[in-house]
Amino acid sequence: MKIKCPGCKKNINIKNGTYPDDKIFSFLCPGCGYKIKVNPLEDISESSFNNNQHLYGDNLKSEILNSSPSLPPVPDVLIKTRKILDNPGHTSKDLSRLISLDQAIAARVLKLANSAYFSFNPPIPTIDEACILLGEKNLMSIIMIAQMSKMLDKELKGYSIAPGNLFYHSIATAVAADLIAKEKMPLFELDAFASGLLHDCGKLLLDDYIYMRKKEFLILVNEKNNKCYEAEIKMFGFSHEEIGFDLLESWKLPEIQTHAIGYHHHPSKSGKNELSYILNAADYLACNSGFPASPPCSENQPELDPEVMSFLSVEKYELDEFAAKVEKNVLSMTKEFSF
Repeated sequence: MKIKCPGCKKNINIKNGTYPDDKIFSFLCPGCGYKIKVNPLEDISESSFNNNQHLYGDNLKSEILNSSPSLPPVPDVLIKTRKILDNPGHTSKDLSRLISLDQAIAARVLKLANSAYFSFNPPIPTIDEACILLGEKNLMSIIMIAQMSKMLDKELKGYSIAPGNLFYHSIATAVAADLIAKEKMPLFELDAFASGLLHDCGKLLLDDYIYMRKKEFLILVNEKNNKCYEAEIKMFGFSHEEIGFDLLESWKLPEIQTHAIGYHHHPSKSGKNELSYILNAADYLACNSGFPASPPCSENQPELDPEVMSFLSVEKYELDEFAAKVEKNVLSMTKEFSF
């Protein structure tokens, strides 16, 4: 942030992270001692990305995807795991060798495998045994959590998401999607958990841009009652689900997952992509089971698409049952972790 001192008129640079970004603060000018009062919400909205002020819609999206310093890297272990699982001739040894190559991932896989959610007793001591005992669906889910936890754990200042909150929302959505798929569309179980975990990854790309126009964002959400994705569209011409689709497509994830994530707020526009309906319901359940995505949007949480309940053949009482299970399962899955 750059501030001009009203006393001596000199410009003062203040590094991001060294001041509160959500309330007024004051400090003494190092040159003349003048007490300067600052409202960060006004300042960050006025100092938006100068080199992107002329960009909007597809042009801005392209700029973000091609040059953003916060662009998440391709999750190598995740991609390789999926390739192994798609090979009909694979064995548990193939998975064990791959996971063991990355000791940090291997340690997180074992810790999750022995969490209360999977309830193995006695505990699983080695990666080899984990690959045999867990089953491919559970193993893929654990690898995804282990791979994505640090990426999703970061603080998102634009959305006012504290460290860990996006991860918990993503876990809750993944758990909800898994529950729904298991009950209503078993063919999508493997893809449902993965898609739920990744459904909000577009927010990782948009957060810096939201932050630089945070005052505008908060006005759109809090005063004009827009949902977060509606505010994004008004500001940028696209939402986090759209740019998330582009990111995950570049990772070469399965098309059914990328397509579902790209329409998880609007499944009725997805061309009957079953997984997008599951994600829409799962996102709704995650928010209503105590794991909202963004605090500023808590009063305007995503709603169920009008077609979801009939498309999935879900009754209201079933949604309530799913919500109760989501809260219990998320807490048991993450009990031993400090994300």
